[in-house]
Amino acid sequence: MEGRLLVKDCTLLDRGALHPHRAVVVEAGMVARISPDADEPVRPGDWAIEAGGRLLVPGRVDGHARLGHVSGARRALTPAESSAVAAAAIALALRGGVTTVLDQVENVDDGEAALEGRFRVARALGMRLVASLAAEGRHGIATHELNADAARTTADDPLVRAGLGFANCLTASDELLRAVGRDAEALRAAVHCRLAETDAELAEHFEQHRVRMVERLDRHALLGPTTVAAHARAVDGAEAERLAETSVLVAWSPLADLLGEQHGFESVWQQAHRVVLASSGVGDLREQWTAGRILAHRAARIGRLWARERVPEVLGDGPAGFLDRIFRRTAGRIAPGAMADLVLVDLFPDREDPVEVLAASMRASVAWTVVNGRVVVREGQLLGTELLPLLAEAAAVRRAVT
Repeated sequence: MEGRLLVKDCTLLDRGALHPHRAVVVEAGMVARISPDADEPVRPGDWAIEAGGRLLVPGRVDGHARLGHVSGARRALTPAESSAVAAAAIALALRGGVTTVLDQVENVDDGEAALEGRFRVARALGMRLVASLAAEGRHGIATHELNADAARTTADDPLVRAGLGFANCLTASDELLRAVGRDAEALRAAVHCRLAETDAELAEHFEQHRVRMVERLDRHALLGPTTVAAHARAVDGAEAERLAETSVLVAWSPLADLLGEQHGFESVWQQAHRVVLASSGVGDLREQWTAGRILAHRAARIGRLWARERVPEVLGDGPAGFLDRIFRRTAGRIAPGAMADLVLVDLFPDREDPVEVLAASMRASVAWTVVNGRVVVREGQLLGTELLPLLAEAAAVRRAVT
């Protein structure tokens, strides 16, 4: 795209404040300037988005996406099959205003090729992606080495990063955890793992290792601001506090919680925790947010009130520090020098409460999605790629493997 990207006459929502009639200038993948709309005319060569007063928000982050997951698959997927399923999922996520996905690649017959395929698809469609192979079992160290090599290769990529991941704490050996902790520090790479999905899994872990999961990760120096912990359902209050103290980013999937053991993660209700919404292969972020509100109302009935101020955390502020460290650029904001990951929604704010406006934006249709300064969705339509063929190819893969 030549020239500047210019968002004209938007209502800007950033860090708890609404700013009507603003113009946002994007250059070189970053927000270059924010001005009163009247002060920023369209220049020759500009790509101008006429917002017409609609709401502009920072891009949404999916904290644990499982892009290539096929429920009930009878066999491991080939890299081509995994890429096809992931491409459809990425396309739908972009249309839903998701600009960044944190993902684990699993159930594939060639991990190295599948991970590279995931990055290739993300670059082609324009999604910001942090992905890793889900290391586990007797091949865990070999899988980890593939992750480490990919982390070195993508260390300066503007759009994708490889992380160091393991499938879950229960099956991770101490050897694997030591290797992940060592290389995460040396490579400054993200760590992506799953904690306790059920009380039974937590009990089995304690029986095998004689220590609880969070304490075991802490012993291996795996708790920190570049760690993403998914499925943190079966943790107690002390463990939740330790996750908060170490600034671990907890990927919260309310819909999965509702469909599972009907309980969620303690961090959602406390101020110190960093939380990000996650689809976890079950629904999209809009559906996850609806489920989160249901859990909040249930919690209120038993005396644990939902804190309004948690809304910005769950819907964007939570992963900002994580992305700052991984991409070494300001994230989660619409401000000069920040990554230009932007979402324009079909919402004309009629109230002054930024928290209520942000919550309402999750129910509004997405008009434009911009990732790293590139327009990937224009007035609700995927740009540069046809959606229906992607969906058809993914459906064919599902039929073939289930």
